[in-house]
Amino acid sequence: MRKISLTLLLVAALEPVLADDQKASATPLEKIDRKIAAEPKYQSSAPLYGLYVLDDAHKTRVWAVLDKTSPDKKVYDVLYFDRNGNGKLTDEGERIENEQGSFELGDFVDPNSDDRHTIVKLTRNSKGSVMFGLNWKGKHRVGGGYPKVDGPYTMFGKTAAEAPIVKMVGEGAFAVQTWSAPKSLKIGNSDYRNDIKFFVGHAGIGANTFSSVMHPFLPEDVALEATLIYESTAGKKTELKTKLTSRC
Repeated sequence: MRKISLTLLLVAALEPVLADDQKASATPLEKIDRKIAAEPKYQSSAPLYGLYVLDDAHKTRVWAVLDKTSPDKKVYDVLYFDRNGNGKLTDEGERIENEQGSFELGDFVDPNSDDRHTIVKLTRNSKGSVMFGLNWKGKHRVGGGYPKVDGPYTMFGKTAAEAPIVKMVGEGAFAVQTWSAPKSLKIGNSDYRNDIKFFVGHAGIGANTFSSVMHPFLPEDVALEATLIYESTAGKKTELKTKLTSRC
């Protein structure tokens, strides 16, 4: 069996749900307004900011800010979450406490579409990275943000201007990102340690901001089309096209 260096090109065989004029009018994620309309008085001298986009037109934007119950607290045990998507963090019910950093947020109703996303949850682990999840329109799970292969989940920013942006959308024209891959790949090796795995979802802004739609959500007759481009140790270049049908 030959060890190879490779490039893998992937195309998600899924149709976008927006009309061309809607897609054209969507503000690019990197140009989204980062202004928060109203903020509470934070107890921490260093609150942490994250921004979630919950629609493909990039109109539904939800701020999340981590704070502390007291200035001398070691852990971030308070979350301010924009439950109604109005850009304010001062409305009733938008301050949630949890000593372990796991915040159960219930349902979120999109103010622009009335879509209801369920089992919304934000968790900050002991190393400081943040995972956000919801059941898209009450159906399949969407989680984010993920790193490329190795690394922490999303790290919140020190200011609103530095906040990472995670696009939490369970439909549309999807992108792919590597989930896991061996350091070297051997052609003809069927060992699971030779597998390359990918997330399907949406790219965000900032490090470790890819959101993934969890399996099962793709119809059985929909597959990812992949082109494996590799070069052998002898210098011979080869392209191998295939469809990825295995799900996990």
